[in-house]
Parts: sequence; C-alpha cells; structure tokens
Amino acid sequence: MEMNKLHGRLCISNLENVDTKEEANQAMLNNKKCPNELRFKWIFDMHAQLGIDVPDADVLDALQPHPNHKDLKVITYGGVKYPSWLNKTSLPKLKSMFLGNCKSLEQLPSLGHWPSLKYLKFGCVNAVRQVGLNFYGTPTISSFPVLEHLSCWNMPEWDDRSSTDARQLFPCVLDLYVKDYPKLRRLPCIPFSLVKLRLSKVG
Repeated sequence: MEMNKLHGRLCISNLENVDTKEEANQAMLNNKKCPNELRFKWIFDMHAQLGIDVPDADVLDALQPHPNHKDLKVITYGGVKYPSWLNKTSLPKLKSMFLGNCKSLEQLPSLGHWPSLKYLKFGCVNAVRQVGLNFYGTPTISSFPVLEHLSCWNMPEWDDRSSTDARQLFPCVLDLYVKDYPKLRRLPCIPFSLVKLRLSKVG
C-alpha cells in the first residue's frame, strides 16, 4: 500500500519514545492523505516522570496532519501548549476532536470558528483554569456554528465565571455533558437547540 494514501484509522502511539522534533518530522504526515481518524497517543508522560526536558509540544508540532483530516484524537499529551497547526486554517474540514488526559495543557485551542466541527470532547485537562476568547473566538461572530455534541469532564481547576450567552456560543448544540467540575459555579444560558443535558459533580 502506498503510504501517502492511507485510509481508515491511523494511530501513532508510544510517542513518549520520540525524543526530538527532527525524529517526528520523518513521518511527513502532512503529505499523507488521508485516514478517516488520526490518533496521537502517549502511553504515559515518561519525560515528566524522569525529569527530562523534552517538550512533547515540539514532537506534536512536527506531526502536522494533512489538511483533509476530519477526526483527530490527542491522548496523554504532556505539553503545556497546543501545536501551531491546531487551527481552522490548517484543518478546515475537521468534524470531530478529542483531547484526553492532557494534564499539563494550560489553554484549550481556539476552536470556536472552525466551520465543520460537530463533535468536541475533552477531559482530564487538569491545568486549564478558564476559557475565553482564545477558545470561543471573536464575540461578534457566532462561536461553534455547527457543533452538535459537546462533552467535557474532570476539569478540577476550571473556575469560569463568564456570563457569556451559550445561545451565541453553541447555537446548534444538541447534547451537552459536563462532569467533575468542582469549582464551576454557573453555566451560561442554555441554547434553544439543546435536546439532552447531563450534569454530574458540578460546583
């Protein structure tokens, strides 16, 4: 099979064994089109446990996917910032995103104006305290215009007291799941489109 014409699901795991950006660059993912699902997975944050200063951010930054990708999962990523390619210009067709167990990530990526994003899940992103315009995007434009399913859980430090109207943030959301937000004291106004709401261990 020609490696630049991959299909189905591609999982790149054990990324804790990649020590340099140059090593990650050898994958040349930007030239490979295009599995339906792309998954980046660290089994554990080995570098942090060993006290080695090898930023996962450099490795992930070098693994820029092809712009036609529609489903992206990032699991057990140890960087404090998201990669530079995680934006609507680099991945304009992305429909589904999952960020899981990214315990050092201090800011969620800017996702509010992605034109095709319908499914968003993030959990165990422990270092995030608040989200704002960086996540939602410009307030004069409707954020998450086509998002239908939003799930977020285990965000122990999130203390977002924003009064932003969710009817403008998530105008098409159908399903909202929020769990394990002990510091969350309020939710924004519920959008009219919402069909299913699940709250557990909130505030």
